[in-house]
Amino acid sequence: MTGQDAYEYRLSWGCSWREVAKAVGYSDARGARRAAKKYAIKSSLPYPLSRITKGASIYHSRKVGMSWASIANQYGDTISYVKHLGYKWAIRHGKPWEPV
Repeated sequence: MTGQDAYEYRLSWGCSWREVAKAVGYSDARGARRAAKKYAIKSSLPYPLSRITKGASIYHSRKVGMSWASIANQYGDTISYVKHLGYKWAIRHGKPWEPV
């Protein structure tokens, strides 16, 4: 459990800090948020992190190396559907496709 884990989880899944804390092993949301903030500042990354759209989450998850199958499973959708959402988000935001 590191600040980087908390930061990346929040960035990838766009969930609440409580969910981040539970997923990466912090005792509460406050600890996860503080660790992520410290990591972001130290690494010159954007902070604060807010909730993100599903398309942005899919794009980022793929960019950090998650498989399409894992992403689809996490959302309970098909691989083709999550690829479509990620693609649409990338096009709207001028990002390269395919994010690897």
